[in-house]
Amino acid sequence: MRKFAIFSIIVGLALVIVGGFITVKAYNDGAFKQKNITKTIDIEEDYDNIYIDLDISSVELKKSEDNKSKIVCEEYEKLTHNAKVEDSSLKISATDERAWYNKYFFNFFSDIKITIYLTEDSYNEFNFKLATGNLLSEEILNVNKIDLNLSTGNIRLANITSEEIKINESTGNVLVSELNVNNLNVTCSTGNIKVVNVISDKMNLKCSTGNINFDSSDASYIEAYTSVGNITGNLLTGKTFTATSDTGKVNVPSTTGNPCILKTSTGNIKITIKEWKKVCLAHFLFVFIFNFRVFKIKRSNLINIIV
Repeated sequence: MRKFAIFSIIVGLALVIVGGFITVKAYNDGAFKQKNITKTIDIEEDYDNIYIDLDISSVELKKSEDNKSKIVCEEYEKLTHNAKVEDSSLKISATDERAWYNKYFFNFFSDIKITIYLTEDSYNEFNFKLATGNLLSEEILNVNKIDLNLSTGNIRLANITSEEIKINESTGNVLVSELNVNNLNVTCSTGNIKVVNVISDKMNLKCSTGNINFDSSDASYIEAYTSVGNITGNLLTGKTFTATSDTGKVNVPSTTGNPCILKTSTGNIKITIKEWKKVCLAHFLFVFIFNFRVFKIKRSNLINIIV
C-alpha cells in the first residue's frame, strides 16, 4: 500500500512537470496570443449541396444581402480555410499546420467563426461535420436532405422545409424550431433536445443523458427515449401513448390517435395536448401538409392561422 502511494505521488509529479513544460512551450510559441484575421472567400460557381468538415469552427448560415455567395471566416497563423465547388457541391475544409500542443491550448481558449452567405432559397443537401463548434441556421430554406454531426457544441436549426433531417450530437444541446420535415431523427449523447413548432411525418428523438421537450409540435409517429432525463411538453393532437419510466412519474393524456412512444429510465414523463379548438385546426393543417406534400408552406404562417 505504501509503495503504491509513493508510486502515485511520483507519477503525479511527473505529469505536473510535463504539463508545465508543455504549457511554457505553447506560451513561447504564441498559442495564447495568436492574432486572427478575417478572410472573405467569394464563390463564383453555382452549387446545390454544401459539405463542411471542420475541427474547431462555429458555423452560421445567413442570406446574402448583396446576392453574392461568399464565406467570411476567421483565420490564424498556420490555420487557414479552404472552399471550392466540385460537382455542384460547395466543400469547406481547413488546413491546420500547428503543433499539437498549440492546437490543444488554442482550441480550449478560442472559438473560430465561419459565416456562409447564401443566395438561393432551395438546396439539395447539407452535410456538416464539426468536431468542436456551434451551428446556427435560422434563415427560411428548403433543403431536401440535412445531415449534421457535431462532437462538442450546440445546434440551433429553424425555418427549414425538408424531406429528411438527421442530427447526431455527442455533447451539447439541440434546438429545432419552425420545421416542416418528413423524417426528423435527432440523437444526443449528453445534452437536451427541444422541438418547437415542428410538423413531421416521423419523429425519432434519443438522448443518453438529457431532457427532451416538445412545444406545439406534432407527427404521425413519435418515438422519444432518454436514459437519464425527463420527457415533457405539449403536442398538437391526441395520441395513443405508450409511456414508461423505470424510476419516475408518468403523466400523459388518455387519448387515441397516432402512436407516440415515450421512455425514460431515470426521469419523469409529462405530456399535454393543446386546447381542442386549436387541436382540430392543427390536425387539419397537419393532414393537409403531409397528404399533399405542400412543403413550401412555412410553419410560421400555420401558427398565425391557428392563433
